Amino acid sequence: MNHESDYIKTVFGLKLKQQRQKKNWSLQDLAVKTGLSKSYLNEIENGKKYPKHDKIIQISEALNCTFDDLVSTKLDKSLLPFSEILQSDFFKEIPLDLFGINKNNLISIISDAPKKVTAFINALIEISQNYN
Repeated sequence: MNHESDYIKTVFGLKLKQQRQKKNWSLQDLAVKTGLSKSYLNEIENGKKYPKHDKIIQISEALNCTFDDLVSTKLDKSLLPFSEILQSDFFKEIPLDLFGINKNNLISIISDAPKKVTAFINALIEISQNYN
């Protein structure tokens, strides 16, 4: 899997999660409204899977958003800090696995508390730059 494909899946997952949370829906709520399984939706939100065209339509209709809202890689203001992190070499430079951190779990944490995690990531970047 290439970096661009991972980026697209991750951005889609972040946007899906954001749309779902705006409605205060759980994954189960979205599963019921779309007819898709909760585990499948969870894998999408975590950037592990990218749905086919027909599934994206089901999701966008359930969330009352446009197809383009979900598939566009353009991020809104609240998710903009993620774009730089996801497109950078951050995940290559920092040995997350050395600390037992899974990339998808980190992305999920980032989307839950963006301001706190952005500060944490900036600290990690500064540390990594100092230690090359």
